[in-house]
Amino acid sequence: MDVIEASHPLADLWEKVKTGERLTQEDGYRLMRSTDIIALGYMANYVKEGRHAKRVYYSVDEHGDETNTLEMDPDFFSLTMEERVDRLLQARELQDQRAVYQAFQITRDPYGHDSTGYDDLRVIAVSRLLLDNIEHIQTSFSFADEKLVQTALLFGVDDLLVTVENRQSLEKDKRTIEPKELHRLIEKAGQIPVARDAHYNFLDLGLPVK
Repeated sequence: MDVIEASHPLADLWEKVKTGERLTQEDGYRLMRSTDIIALGYMANYVKEGRHAKRVYYSVDEHGDETNTLEMDPDFFSLTMEERVDRLLQARELQDQRAVYQAFQITRDPYGHDSTGYDDLRVIAVSRLLLDNIEHIQTSFSFADEKLVQTALLFGVDDLLVTVENRQSLEKDKRTIEPKELHRLIEKAGQIPVARDAHYNFLDLGLPVK
């Protein structure tokens, strides 16, 4: 049974999502204004699982240098709902023209504009729904705490930008995490962890996957 029934305000958009029809600017406005966070997550997760099933990728690149990632504008969370959609559609148009980006990265606002977990999840879900030509939606533990990141994995995120712990390095930051712990967090969210390099080639770290 669909979470989004025929009488739901977003039912027509859900039909578009299921058939793979590209969403318009006005569709994006409606999604971003919606207060039904469950419906947004349901649709975004449908798209995510259609592309990647329950796989969640993470990079083991020590330096995290990924030139094929398009980062969210730093002032994104200070924008109106409509302006946010317009920025996302600009990113989609840029990808239509260049076709060089493999991921869109949801980042923390460096200017300190207030954002709630509810708002973060809405932005993540709408990003997944509108950016149909970008394969991966990415976030990190520097953007949100562990529980919100786990929830984001059910709202369209399929890629985590982390610094996997290197025992030969003395450098540590808030993103540093042991691979086993990262696997546990991903699996607790009902997802399957997949190690990758900067070019999305899968890597075998010899860790068991449940």
